[in-house]
Amino acid sequence: MLAFAAEEPAGEPEPVVEEVTPPEPEPVVEPEPEPEPIPDVKPIIEKPIEKKPEPKPKPKPKPKPKPVEKPKPPVERPQLVLNKGNDQKNLNPTAKPSDKGEDKPVATVSSGEGKEPNVVRQGLPVYPQRAKAVGIEGSVKVRFDVDADGRVENVEILSADPKNVFEREIKKAMRQWRYEKIAYKGKVMTIDFKIEGISTSG
Repeated sequence: MLAFAAEEPAGEPEPVVEEVTPPEPEPVVEPEPEPEPIPDVKPIIEKPIEKKPEPKPKPKPKPKPKPVEKPKPPVERPQLVLNKGNDQKNLNPTAKPSDKGEDKPVATVSSGEGKEPNVVRQGLPVYPQRAKAVGIEGSVKVRFDVDADGRVENVEILSADPKNVFEREIKKAMRQWRYEKIAYKGKVMTIDFKIEGISTSG
């Protein structure tokens, strides 16, 4: 006998499973790191070192020039015109008037009655021993005044040849001289020293 297999009832079709490929994962994009803020750094400016100017050496003071002393004009002394004897002398020499018409001071020489007093006592000076020993001769010109008592004063050596030999003895001797008691100024005398003796003139 044929057995027919009973037809199995048609069932529901098996579901077709489709293979689903999973989507590729998207690449993760990392965010770019934010740039760090640049710090506000102020530039350091070095101040220039001020160089102090070196002190200048003080200039040495220039020595002051010494004032040039002008030679003083020689003072002209009145010259007495002495005549022999007791005649009246020219005792008041006058100065020449200046160009400006102004008269210069006139040097006056006073005397008693205008006459030269006569010698009452006049001892000669001593001849210096050293000068006499070596044979030194010479002469000395002096000027002096006679006061009202007849004494000699204001003795002045006008010239001496040689110098510093006879002057001391002359002044020593003149302290003892006496004249008439007539004041007289500016009497001039020359004393000569010779080996054979001492003499006066004037």
